[in-house]
Amino acid sequence: LILNMSSWLVTKCPLSKHQARMVTKLRIYSTFILNGNCIIFSLFFLSYGKYLGVTTGSNAMLVAIADAIGPREQFEPVFQDGSTALLGVNNCFLSADPHSGDVLFTSQQAKSEEMVTVSIDVHNLYI
Repeated sequence: LILNMSSWLVTKCPLSKHQARMVTKLRIYSTFILNGNCIIFSLFFLSYGKYLGVTTGSNAMLVAIADAIGPREQFEPVFQDGSTALLGVNNCFLSADPHSGDVLFTSQQAKSEEMVTVSIDVHNLYI
């Protein structure tokens, strides 16, 4: 599964041409884990060879620094009205700061700004 973060970031944040070129190269793969009644998944940032996770503290940024999956590297998809938002370990939803371009888990509600597109690359689908 590939999280299409590139188009989401381009629509949420004003980016320079260089930033837009870099963002379109993002390839993020995920693995799914069934946890009770919900699906938890982790994100692997192919460009850096690290797992994406939520930083501690008030800014709760999405960063690619983890070598292994822990609670901060697990995200829960929340489905609402045909859209999807990602819930982090801090019980906040993924969103982007349009001024800084930072990707954060700071919104306590899933509004239109927090909705993401998830697409499946069937050539790399392993079951």
